[in-house]
Amino acid sequence: MIPPGALLDQWIAGRLIASGLDPGNSAQDFRAALEAWQTSCLAATLRHAGEHSLYYRRILPLAASLAEDLESRAAAGRPVAPGGALAALPFTWPQDLAADPEGFLAVSLSETEGVITSPSSGSSGEAKRVYSTAEDLQSSVDFFSQGMRFLAEPGDRVAMLMSGERPGSVGDLFARAMRRAAIDCLVLGPVLDEEETLRRLAAFRPHCLVALPAQALALARHPLAAELSKRKPAILLSADFVSPGLALAVEKGLGGPVFIHYGMTETGLAGAVECPERRGCHSREGDLFLEIVDEYGRTHDPDARSGATRWGEITVTTLTRRAMPLLRYRTGDLGRLITRPCPCGSALYRLEVQGRLSGTIPPRGKPRI
Repeated sequence: MIPPGALLDQWIAGRLIASGLDPGNSAQDFRAALEAWQTSCLAATLRHAGEHSLYYRRILPLAASLAEDLESRAAAGRPVAPGGALAALPFTWPQDLAADPEGFLAVSLSETEGVITSPSSGSSGEAKRVYSTAEDLQSSVDFFSQGMRFLAEPGDRVAMLMSGERPGSVGDLFARAMRRAAIDCLVLGPVLDEEETLRRLAAFRPHCLVALPAQALALARHPLAAELSKRKPAILLSADFVSPGLALAVEKGLGGPVFIHYGMTETGLAGAVECPERRGCHSREGDLFLEIVDEYGRTHDPDARSGATRWGEITVTTLTRRAMPLLRYRTGDLGRLITRPCPCGSALYRLEVQGRLSGTIPPRGKPRI
């Protein structure tokens, strides 16, 4: 049985069963079913991108044959591994997306429901436009509603300090997810006045606070933080790198434990979130295929003894996004995958992030870390 603490595993297991796969009664069975799902989704994504995206149609003339290979692997029970069959695919770079976002569209504009302009994951990088369908947005809502079960229960109160005015924005999607989870959500927007924000938070009395790391640190250093800290709210930090020192300062000032969420606009905002063990972020493996690559684009395999990969660049392939599928997208973030099961019982791979790679992304083929 999937352990009770493995909430995201339970959610993904339901999706596997709905698709005709058996997640079994062990971590090994679950991983086998999940990897078969990923292989089938990779094949479908390759076909969809190769047929409907002008960008990928141009650079992937063999997309159909690669998709057939993946379909054969799935049927034979030989799921694709990081690197593996995907090593034949070129990388997608942030500057490619920034230069021609409409070229990545794999649906008509009339089928899109949201578009977000973003510098990139974190606070640096070129501006780019990312489109989503209603189904893409709902997938993120589903992840938020499941992931927040680590931090809040039905009837709790959660305060969100990110923008939520525009449909499809992170605050909008998060508020939708909290309504679905029967959690009271107050979207305050970015912190413009620390004192006013802390007064509103004290009146709302949240069980959990979701914020950018820098904004949470500014609140934690404010004299009025003492009132909020009495409630010891859980604090979920997202949208930028969280250093250990920053996490400790926020915990000291706001009184509650800090958890980390890793996500980016390019992949639908939702990505990976820490459980109460706080030993890496549980990845959204039903929707994202992660690789860790070195400076020459070689994929790091997990080490059997350590149960983790070496550190390298986080590279993402989307599995279920319809509007703008991305293949082997170089995020510019430094991280590693932990492949051994989490103490909470989850068999999902966990992501640890050390921040942005130094400098800007160089031309293809040049070392970068």
